[in-house]
Amino acid sequence: MKLAPWMADEQALEAAGDAFLRGGWGLRGLVLAAERLVEAQITLSRRTSDALHQKQARKRMPPWDAPSAGTQLLASPLICVLRPVYGLLSALRAPPYTRSPTQRAVRVVCLSDTHSQHRSVDEIPDGDLLIHAGDLTDLGTPEQIQEAADWLKSLPHRYKVVVAGNHDGWLDAGVRGRIAELNGIDESAVDDTRIDWEGICYLQNSSVTLEFGSRTLTVHGIPQIPQLEPHVTIHAFQYPPYHVGLPWPTAPPAETDILVSHSPPLHHGDLFPNSIGCAHLLEAAWRVKPALYVFGHTHAGRGVERAYYDDAQRAWEMMLHRRREGGMLWARGERGWSWWLFRRWSVVRDLVSVCWAWRDAVRVVFGSLVSVIWTRVWGGERPLGREGWMVNPACMDVRGQRIVAGPIVVDL
Repeated sequence: MKLAPWMADEQALEAAGDAFLRGGWGLRGLVLAAERLVEAQITLSRRTSDALHQKQARKRMPPWDAPSAGTQLLASPLICVLRPVYGLLSALRAPPYTRSPTQRAVRVVCLSDTHSQHRSVDEIPDGDLLIHAGDLTDLGTPEQIQEAADWLKSLPHRYKVVVAGNHDGWLDAGVRGRIAELNGIDESAVDDTRIDWEGICYLQNSSVTLEFGSRTLTVHGIPQIPQLEPHVTIHAFQYPPYHVGLPWPTAPPAETDILVSHSPPLHHGDLFPNSIGCAHLLEAAWRVKPALYVFGHTHAGRGVERAYYDDAQRAWEMMLHRRREGGMLWARGERGWSWWLFRRWSVVRDLVSVCWAWRDAVRVVFGSLVSVIWTRVWGGERPLGREGWMVNPACMDVRGQRIVAGPIVVDL
Protein backbone atom coordinates (compact mmCIF):
# COMPACT_ATOMS: atom_id res chain seq x y z
CA MET A 1 0.00 0.00 0.00
CA LYS A 2 1.31 3.44 -0.95
CA LEU A 3 1.33 5.86 1.95
CA ALA A 4 0.11 9.45 1.54
CA PRO A 5 2.93 12.01 1.93
CA TRP A 6 1.77 13.04 5.36
CA MET A 7 1.64 9.40 6.49
CA ALA A 8 5.24 9.02 5.43
CA ASP A 9 6.23 11.91 7.70
CA GLU A 10 7.60 10.38 10.91
CA GLN A 11 6.89 13.51 12.94
CA ALA A 12 3.26 13.48 11.83
CA LEU A 13 2.90 9.80 12.76
CA GLU A 14 4.52 10.36 16.14
CA ALA A 15 2.25 13.33 16.89
CA ALA A 16 -0.81 11.29 15.89
CA GLY A 17 0.29 8.40 18.11
CA ASP A 18 0.80 10.68 21.10
CA ALA A 19 -2.63 12.20 20.54
CA PHE A 20 -4.22 8.75 20.38
CA LEU A 21 -2.58 7.74 23.65
CA ARG A 22 -3.68 10.96 25.36
CA GLY A 23 -7.22 10.28 24.18
CA GLY A 24 -7.34 7.04 26.11
CA TRP A 25 -7.30 4.44 23.32
CA GLY A 26 -10.92 5.20 22.49
CA LEU A 27 -13.00 7.30 20.13
CA ARG A 28 -11.61 10.52 21.56
CA GLY A 29 -8.08 9.28 20.87
CA LEU A 30 -8.96 8.48 17.28
CA VAL A 31 -10.42 11.97 16.81
CA LEU A 32 -7.32 13.64 18.25
CA ALA A 33 -5.04 11.50 16.08
CA ALA A 34 -7.08 12.35 12.99
CA GLU A 35 -6.83 16.06 13.83
CA ARG A 36 -3.03 15.83 14.04
CA LEU A 37 -2.84 14.04 10.68
CA VAL A 38 -5.09 16.65 9.05
CA GLU A 39 -2.93 19.44 10.46
CA ALA A 40 0.14 17.70 9.05
CA GLN A 41 -1.57 17.37 5.66
CA ILE A 42 -2.44 21.09 5.60
CA THR A 43 1.10 22.09 6.56
CA LEU A 44 2.64 19.82 3.93
CA SER A 45 0.21 21.03 1.27
CA ARG A 46 1.10 24.63 2.01
CA ARG A 47 4.83 23.90 1.84
CA THR A 48 4.39 21.93 -1.38
CA SER A 49 2.32 24.72 -2.90
CA ASP A 50 4.88 27.39 -1.99
CA ALA A 51 7.75 25.26 -3.28
CA LEU A 52 5.84 24.76 -6.51
CA HIS A 53 5.34 28.51 -6.85
CA GLN A 54 9.07 29.07 -6.40
CA LYS A 55 9.85 26.42 -9.02
CA GLN A 56 7.27 27.76 -11.47
CA ALA A 57 8.73 31.26 -11.16
CA ARG A 58 11.50 30.07 -13.48
CA LYS A 59 9.11 28.53 -16.00
CA ARG A 60 7.03 30.12 -18.70
CA MET A 61 4.47 32.59 -17.35
CA PRO A 62 2.45 33.94 -20.30
CA PRO A 63 1.61 37.41 -18.88
CA TRP A 64 5.35 38.14 -18.51
CA ASP A 65 6.44 36.70 -21.85
CA ALA A 66 6.98 39.18 -24.67
CA PRO A 67 3.87 38.97 -26.89
CA SER A 68 4.60 37.84 -30.43
CA ALA A 69 4.37 40.23 -33.36
CA GLY A 70 1.33 38.28 -34.53
CA THR A 71 -0.47 38.76 -31.22
CA GLN A 72 0.26 42.47 -31.24
CA LEU A 73 -0.97 42.75 -34.82
CA LEU A 74 -4.21 40.94 -34.01
CA ALA A 75 -4.71 43.07 -30.91
CA SER A 76 -4.50 46.27 -32.96
CA PRO A 77 -3.13 46.67 -36.50
CA LEU A 78 -3.32 50.43 -36.08
CA ILE A 79 -1.12 50.40 -32.96
CA CYS A 80 1.39 48.11 -34.70
CA VAL A 81 1.70 50.59 -37.56
CA LEU A 82 1.74 53.65 -35.32
CA ARG A 83 4.26 52.35 -32.75
CA PRO A 84 7.43 52.86 -34.88
CA VAL A 85 6.09 56.23 -36.07
CA TYR A 86 5.51 57.38 -32.49
CA GLY A 87 8.93 56.07 -31.48
CA LEU A 88 10.63 57.93 -34.31
CA LEU A 89 8.85 61.20 -33.55
CA SER A 90 9.73 60.87 -29.84
CA ALA A 91 13.39 60.34 -30.77
CA LEU A 92 13.30 63.46 -32.95
CA ARG A 93 11.99 65.58 -30.09
CA ALA A 94 14.42 67.34 -27.78
CA PRO A 95 15.45 65.12 -24.83
CA PRO A 96 13.40 65.56 -21.65
CA TYR A 97 14.22 68.83 -19.92
CA THR A 98 15.24 67.67 -16.43
CA ARG A 99 17.68 70.34 -15.24
CA SER A 100 18.54 73.95 -15.92
CA PRO A 101 21.76 74.72 -17.87
CA THR A 102 23.42 75.99 -14.69
CA GLN A 103 22.91 72.74 -12.77
CA ARG A 104 25.43 69.92 -12.92
CA ALA A 105 24.28 66.56 -14.20
CA VAL A 106 23.62 63.78 -11.71
CA ARG A 107 24.56 60.33 -13.01
CA VAL A 108 22.05 57.65 -11.97
CA VAL A 109 22.91 53.96 -12.38
CA CYS A 110 19.73 51.85 -12.58
CA LEU A 111 19.35 48.14 -11.79
CA SER A 112 16.45 45.76 -11.26
CA ASP A 113 15.57 42.08 -11.09
CA THR A 114 18.96 40.57 -10.28
CA HIS A 115 17.33 37.64 -8.41
CA SER A 116 20.33 36.71 -6.23
CA GLN A 117 22.63 36.66 -9.27
CA HIS A 118 23.94 40.19 -8.70
CA ARG A 119 27.56 39.05 -8.81
CA SER A 120 27.00 37.92 -12.40
CA VAL A 121 26.37 41.49 -13.52
CA ASP A 122 29.54 42.17 -15.50
CA GLU A 123 30.18 45.82 -14.80
CA ILE A 124 28.54 48.44 -12.61
CA PRO A 125 29.44 51.92 -13.91
CA ASP A 126 30.36 54.58 -11.40
CA GLY A 127 27.86 57.31 -10.71
CA ASP A 128 26.36 59.63 -8.13
CA LEU A 129 23.33 57.48 -7.33
CA LEU A 130 22.58 53.77 -7.70
CA ILE A 131 18.95 52.60 -7.78
CA HIS A 132 17.76 49.00 -7.51
CA ALA A 133 14.06 48.65 -8.35
CA GLY A 134 13.39 45.33 -6.64
CA ASP A 135 13.68 41.55 -6.87
CA LEU A 136 17.12 41.56 -5.34
CA THR A 137 16.59 37.89 -4.45
CA ASP A 138 14.98 34.73 -5.73
CA LEU A 139 13.64 33.10 -2.55
CA GLY A 140 13.19 36.22 -0.43
CA THR A 141 14.97 34.89 2.67
CA PRO A 142 16.73 37.31 5.03
CA GLU A 143 20.06 35.68 4.19
CA GLN A 144 19.63 36.32 0.47
CA ILE A 145 18.44 39.88 1.04
CA GLN A 146 21.37 40.60 3.35
CA GLU A 147 23.82 39.19 0.82
CA ALA A 148 22.39 41.48 -1.87
CA ALA A 149 22.50 44.45 0.51
CA ASP A 150 26.14 43.73 1.38
CA TRP A 151 26.95 43.61 -2.33
CA LEU A 152 25.31 46.99 -2.84
CA LYS A 153 27.29 48.38 0.10
CA SER A 154 30.52 47.33 -1.59
CA LEU A 155 29.80 49.50 -4.64
CA PRO A 156 31.41 52.96 -4.75
CA HIS A 157 28.31 55.07 -5.39
CA ARG A 158 27.69 57.82 -2.88
CA TYR A 159 23.98 57.06 -2.55
CA LYS A 160 22.16 53.76 -2.99
CA VAL A 161 18.37 53.46 -3.10
CA VAL A 162 16.48 50.15 -2.95
CA VAL A 163 12.81 49.26 -3.37
CA ALA A 164 11.59 45.71 -2.68
CA GLY A 165 10.12 43.42 -5.33
CA ASN A 166 7.64 40.58 -5.13
CA HIS A 167 10.51 38.06 -4.74
CA ASP A 168 11.86 39.88 -1.67
CA GLY A 169 9.25 38.33 0.60
CA TRP A 170 10.96 38.80 3.96
CA LEU A 171 10.52 42.57 3.61
CA ASP A 172 6.72 42.20 3.54
CA ALA A 173 5.35 41.45 7.00
CA GLY A 174 2.28 39.88 5.38
CA VAL A 175 4.22 37.00 3.82
CA ARG A 176 7.23 36.86 6.14
CA GLY A 177 5.72 34.01 8.14
CA ARG A 178 5.32 31.87 5.04
CA ILE A 179 8.90 32.58 3.98
CA ALA A 180 10.04 31.49 7.45
CA GLU A 181 7.96 28.30 7.33
CA LEU A 182 9.03 27.35 3.82
CA ASN A 183 12.73 27.89 4.50
CA GLY A 184 12.92 26.48 8.02
CA ILE A 185 13.54 29.83 9.73
CA ASP A 186 12.86 30.05 13.48
CA GLU A 187 9.35 31.44 13.97
CA SER A 188 10.61 33.63 16.83
CA ALA A 189 12.51 35.65 14.22
CA VAL A 190 9.44 36.35 12.07
CA ASP A 191 8.85 39.80 13.57
CA ASP A 192 12.51 40.74 13.18
CA THR A 193 13.40 42.24 9.80
CA ARG A 194 17.03 41.23 10.43
CA ILE A 195 18.32 43.25 7.49
CA ASP A 196 21.22 45.69 7.94
CA TRP A 197 20.61 48.54 5.47
CA GLU A 198 23.45 50.74 6.74
CA GLY A 199 24.57 53.03 3.92
CA ILE A 200 21.51 52.16 1.81
CA CYS A 201 18.24 54.08 1.54
CA TYR A 202 15.57 51.37 1.67
CA LEU A 203 12.28 52.95 0.60
CA GLN A 204 8.95 51.32 1.36
CA ASN A 205 6.24 53.86 0.59
CA SER A 206 8.61 56.55 1.78
CA SER A 207 10.85 59.31 0.44
CA VAL A 208 14.37 60.57 0.89
CA THR A 209 15.97 63.84 -0.23
CA LEU A 210 19.56 63.53 -1.44
CA GLU A 211 22.08 66.34 -1.89
CA PHE A 212 24.36 66.66 -4.90
CA GLY A 213 26.28 69.86 -4.29
CA SER A 214 23.84 72.73 -4.62
CA ARG A 215 21.22 70.43 -6.14
CA THR A 216 18.80 68.17 -4.27
CA LEU A 217 16.70 65.29 -5.59
CA THR A 218 13.74 63.73 -3.79
CA VAL A 219 13.31 59.98 -4.35
CA HIS A 220 10.11 58.09 -3.52
CA GLY A 221 9.81 54.28 -3.47
CA ILE A 222 6.72 52.08 -3.94
CA PRO A 223 6.94 48.24 -3.74
CA GLN A 224 3.26 47.33 -4.35
CA ILE A 225 2.31 45.30 -7.44
CA PRO A 226 -0.98 44.03 -8.90
CA GLN A 227 -1.87 40.53 -7.69
CA LEU A 228 -0.01 37.89 -9.71
CA GLU A 229 -2.01 34.71 -9.08
CA PRO A 230 -5.56 33.85 -7.98
CA HIS A 231 -4.48 32.15 -4.75
CA VAL A 232 -2.31 33.11 -1.79
CA THR A 233 1.39 32.88 -2.62
CA ILE A 234 4.76 33.93 -1.26
CA HIS A 235 4.91 36.95 -3.57
CA ALA A 236 5.28 40.16 -1.59
CA PHE A 237 3.43 43.48 -1.64
CA GLN A 238 0.50 42.37 -3.81
CA TYR A 239 -2.80 44.21 -3.92
CA PRO A 240 -6.00 42.53 -5.14
CA PRO A 241 -7.81 43.20 -8.44
CA TYR A 242 -10.34 46.01 -8.42
CA HIS A 243 -8.72 47.54 -5.37
CA VAL A 244 -10.64 50.64 -4.27
CA GLY A 245 -8.41 53.63 -3.58
CA LEU A 246 -4.64 53.75 -3.54
CA PRO A 247 -2.98 50.38 -2.80
CA TRP A 248 -0.24 52.07 -0.77
CA PRO A 249 -0.51 54.19 2.39
CA THR A 250 1.51 57.19 1.25
CA ALA A 251 1.16 58.89 -2.12
CA PRO A 252 4.35 60.21 -3.75
CA PRO A 253 4.84 63.85 -2.77
CA ALA A 254 4.35 66.47 -5.47
CA GLU A 255 8.03 67.42 -5.27
CA THR A 256 9.22 63.89 -6.21
CA ASP A 257 12.10 64.07 -8.69
CA ILE A 258 12.75 60.32 -8.97
CA LEU A 259 9.99 57.75 -8.63
CA VAL A 260 10.99 54.11 -8.06
CA SER A 261 8.56 51.20 -8.09
CA HIS A 262 8.87 47.50 -8.76
CA SER A 263 5.83 47.26 -11.01
CA PRO A 264 5.79 49.21 -14.26
CA PRO A 265 3.08 51.81 -14.72
CA LEU A 266 0.27 50.77 -17.02
CA HIS A 267 1.13 51.03 -20.75
CA HIS A 268 4.86 51.59 -20.25
CA GLY A 269 7.14 48.57 -20.52
CA ASP A 270 4.25 46.30 -19.54
CA LEU A 271 4.10 44.09 -22.64
CA PHE A 272 1.09 45.19 -24.68
CA PRO A 273 -1.47 43.69 -25.16
CA ASN A 274 -0.89 41.80 -21.88
CA SER A 275 -0.66 45.25 -20.24
CA ILE A 276 0.26 44.01 -16.76
CA GLY A 277 1.34 47.40 -15.40
CA CYS A 278 -0.30 49.29 -12.55
CA ALA A 279 -2.92 51.96 -13.34
CA HIS A 280 -2.34 53.63 -9.96
CA LEU A 281 1.36 54.07 -10.77
CA LEU A 282 0.52 55.62 -14.14
CA GLU A 283 -1.77 58.08 -12.38
CA ALA A 284 0.98 58.87 -9.85
CA ALA A 285 3.50 59.47 -12.64
CA TRP A 286 1.17 61.91 -14.37
CA ARG A 287 0.58 63.72 -11.09
CA VAL A 288 4.22 64.25 -10.07
CA LYS A 289 5.87 64.08 -13.53
CA PRO A 290 9.21 62.79 -12.21
CA ALA A 291 12.45 63.57 -14.00
CA LEU A 292 13.23 59.85 -13.74
CA TYR A 293 10.93 56.89 -13.18
CA VAL A 294 12.70 53.56 -12.53
CA PHE A 295 10.82 50.26 -12.40
CA GLY A 296 11.33 46.57 -13.22
CA HIS A 297 9.25 43.39 -12.78
CA THR A 298 8.73 42.78 -16.53
CA HIS A 299 12.03 41.29 -17.69
CA ALA A 300 10.93 41.40 -21.33
CA GLY A 301 9.99 45.07 -20.97
CA ARG A 302 13.56 46.27 -20.40
CA GLY A 303 14.31 49.60 -22.06
CA VAL A 304 14.20 53.39 -21.90
CA GLU A 305 11.30 55.68 -22.81
CA ARG A 306 10.97 59.42 -23.03
CA ALA A 307 8.03 60.67 -20.99
CA TYR A 308 6.71 64.10 -22.00
CA TYR A 309 3.36 63.92 -20.16
CA ASP A 310 1.57 65.78 -22.95
CA ASP A 311 -1.46 65.29 -25.18
CA ALA A 312 0.41 62.98 -27.56
CA GLN A 313 1.43 60.64 -24.73
CA ARG A 314 -2.07 60.68 -23.26
CA ALA A 315 -3.59 59.77 -26.63
CA TRP A 316 -1.08 56.93 -27.07
CA GLU A 317 -1.91 55.55 -23.63
CA MET A 318 -5.63 55.71 -24.43
CA MET A 319 -5.08 53.71 -27.62
CA LEU A 320 -3.20 51.03 -25.69
CA HIS A 321 -5.81 51.03 -22.95
CA ARG A 322 -8.69 50.33 -25.32
CA ARG A 323 -6.88 47.44 -27.00
CA ARG A 324 -5.33 45.75 -23.97
CA GLU A 325 -6.33 42.16 -23.29
CA GLY A 326 -8.17 42.81 -20.03
CA GLY A 327 -9.35 40.28 -17.48
CA MET A 328 -7.38 38.98 -14.53
CA LEU A 329 -3.66 39.53 -14.85
CA TRP A 330 -2.73 35.88 -14.35
CA ALA A 331 -5.00 34.79 -17.24
CA ARG A 332 -3.48 37.06 -19.88
CA GLY A 333 -1.15 36.08 -22.70
CA GLU A 334 -2.67 32.67 -23.44
CA ARG A 335 -5.53 33.55 -25.80
CA GLY A 336 -5.06 32.51 -29.41
CA TRP A 337 -5.64 34.29 -32.69
CA SER A 338 -9.27 33.16 -32.91
CA TRP A 339 -10.11 35.01 -29.70
CA TRP A 340 -8.67 38.27 -31.02
CA LEU A 341 -10.36 37.88 -34.41
CA PHE A 342 -13.79 36.61 -33.45
CA ARG A 343 -14.26 37.66 -29.82
CA ARG A 344 -12.63 41.07 -29.75
CA TRP A 345 -13.01 41.87 -33.47
CA SER A 346 -9.88 44.02 -33.03
CA VAL A 347 -8.97 44.24 -36.72
CA VAL A 348 -12.47 45.31 -37.78
CA ARG A 349 -12.83 47.74 -34.89
CA ASP A 350 -9.52 49.40 -35.78
CA LEU A 351 -10.66 49.92 -39.36
CA VAL A 352 -14.10 51.37 -38.64
CA SER A 353 -13.64 53.09 -35.26
CA VAL A 354 -13.17 56.66 -36.43
CA CYS A 355 -14.57 58.04 -33.18
CA TRP A 356 -11.58 57.01 -31.09
CA ALA A 357 -8.92 54.93 -32.87
CA TRP A 358 -8.17 57.25 -35.76
CA ARG A 359 -8.87 60.36 -33.73
CA ASP A 360 -6.31 59.36 -31.10
CA ALA A 361 -3.84 58.31 -33.80
CA VAL A 362 -4.07 61.81 -35.27
CA ARG A 363 -3.52 63.29 -31.80
CA VAL A 364 -0.40 61.15 -31.33
CA VAL A 365 1.16 62.13 -34.66
CA PHE A 366 0.06 65.77 -34.68
CA GLY A 367 1.08 66.42 -31.06
CA SER A 368 4.49 64.84 -31.57
CA LEU A 369 5.10 66.73 -34.82
CA VAL A 370 4.21 70.05 -33.21
CA SER A 371 6.69 69.35 -30.40
CA VAL A 372 9.44 68.42 -32.88
CA ILE A 373 8.92 71.67 -34.78
CA TRP A 374 8.63 73.74 -31.59
CA THR A 375 11.80 72.42 -29.96
CA ARG A 376 14.02 71.51 -32.92
CA VAL A 377 13.07 74.11 -35.55
CA TRP A 378 11.83 77.13 -33.66
CA GLY A 379 13.91 76.55 -30.52
CA GLY A 380 10.91 77.07 -28.27
CA GLU A 381 11.25 77.01 -24.50
CA ARG A 382 9.85 74.26 -22.30
CA PRO A 383 8.93 74.45 -18.61
CA LEU A 384 11.32 72.66 -16.26
CA GLY A 385 9.98 69.73 -14.27
CA ARG A 386 7.29 68.49 -16.65
CA GLU A 387 9.26 65.87 -18.62
CA GLY A 388 11.40 62.88 -17.75
CA TRP A 389 12.72 59.41 -18.48
CA MET A 390 11.12 56.02 -17.83
CA VAL A 391 13.65 53.22 -17.33
CA ASN A 392 13.20 49.47 -16.92
CA PRO A 393 16.72 48.13 -16.15
CA ALA A 394 15.72 44.47 -15.57
CA CYS A 395 18.90 42.38 -15.74
CA MET A 396 17.38 38.88 -15.77
CA ASP A 397 16.15 36.94 -18.77
CA VAL A 398 12.43 36.32 -19.28
CA ARG A 399 12.54 32.90 -17.56
CA GLY A 400 14.41 34.25 -14.55
CA GLN A 401 17.34 31.87 -15.05
CA ARG A 402 20.38 34.04 -15.79
CA ILE A 403 21.64 37.60 -16.02
CA VAL A 404 21.57 38.81 -19.62
CA ALA A 405 21.97 42.59 -19.26
CA GLY A 406 23.65 45.20 -17.10
CA PRO A 407 22.67 48.55 -15.62
CA ILE A 408 21.15 51.46 -17.52
CA VAL A 409 22.75 54.86 -16.90
CA VAL A 410 20.82 58.14 -17.03
CA ASP A 411 22.24 61.63 -16.61
CA LEU A 412 19.72 63.95 -14.97
